[in-house]
Amino acid sequence: MLRQLYDGAVETLDFRHLIEHSDADGYYVPIALNDPINLKDGMSIGSAEGLLDELNRLRQRLWQGSDAGFEGPEVLWEIDERDPLSSEKHVWFQLRWLSRNALRFKPVISFGLDSCLQRTI
Repeated sequence: MLRQLYDGAVETLDFRHLIEHSDADGYYVPIALNDPINLKDGMSIGSAEGLLDELNRLRQRLWQGSDAGFEGPEVLWEIDERDPLSSEKHVWFQLRWLSRNALRFKPVISFGLDSCLQRTI
């Protein structure tokens, strides 16, 4: 399915917070938004709740055949570096971890110059 998304064969309507949000400059906020907000300067504001929902829907396709619990870092041990989707799986895990923590502790997930920061609001 990811390959189909990359090739444009699948609509991004079901994955707007994942696909239509800037991966270089923007924020995911710990509130519900139907769609990401894309500002004129290229910055995006998305919903951590929407992102988590989309990542959970991708889990079945991305991790077919895995019995990992998906609640902790042990899921990373399931990734075979020879797997053609290993990079996507690493990114999936990191985004899922960030979005779960954003909903639990209420920080804003930030991309851009301060991409390693999570600011609490």
